Amino acid sequence: MQINGKPCFIDDSDSIIDIESLKKTNGISYLSRKSNLIRRIFTAISSYPYKKTNKNLDQLAKEFPESALILAIGDGTIGDGMKKFVRDVKGKLISTDVYDSPHVDIIADGHKLPFKNHCFDLVIIQAVLEHVLEPHVVVGEIHRVLKKDGFVYAETPFIQTVHEGAYDFTRFTHSGHRYLFKNFTELNSGSVLGIGFSMVWVIQNYFESLFRSSKLSKLFTIPFYLLYYLDAIIPEKYHIDFGSGFYFVGKKSEAPIVKKSIIHYYRGRM
Repeated sequence: MQINGKPCFIDDSDSIIDIESLKKTNGISYLSRKSNLIRRIFTAISSYPYKKTNKNLDQLAKEFPESALILAIGDGTIGDGMKKFVRDVKGKLISTDVYDSPHVDIIADGHKLPFKNHCFDLVIIQAVLEHVLEPHVVVGEIHRVLKKDGFVYAETPFIQTVHEGAYDFTRFTHSGHRYLFKNFTELNSGSVLGIGFSMVWVIQNYFESLFRSSKLSKLFTIPFYLLYYLDAIIPEKYHIDFGSGFYFVGKKSEAPIVKKSIIHYYRGRM
């Protein structure tokens, strides 16, 4: 099946995505993805916390030759910190999402990726796993489609309020995120968004609750953006316990980590 001339591989009988509804909107997400002045200002100011994303992806980009095949799951909207990577990366980048956009090559549900085993050098999944019903299944699919020595780069929230409404299901601690990727050897991990981002997220939603207006809430939150910059002086162990989100860089492995090891993996303040 095709939507907007793009292949669509969503199993309507085993997905939260309704194909008929997707057809009616011509593949467009029911959530607003348009940019207005307030959103552009908010995005510009809030881009600072994503410097770790830029750094992590820059390092990964150096690992791959021109022949590399890269998959970005849930990339209908290019994520914060991803634009430079998308622009500069070597190799071929294939983008999937459950809705259509100019950035999407294939409309697909991450629970059932329409690709052969062992075909990708790198899979990127940024701010997606909270929106899937069964994260462990999606991570299993990532493991399946990666080559023997393939890499995964994931960013997933911890302290964030509900976003994308009914399509928001799960949060992970740093240790929980690690165990989600138990079939990967960890190369690096940590907070990608710190305590300051957690605070700003909650404050903005507090103002939205008071004013019943997302636009007003963004305006009233602007003075609190200073908290982003204060994150730089806070030790990482506090971000591990209170941070807004975590990243994980891993290499495909066939031997899962030992369950008891996850207790010793903890790197927080306690």
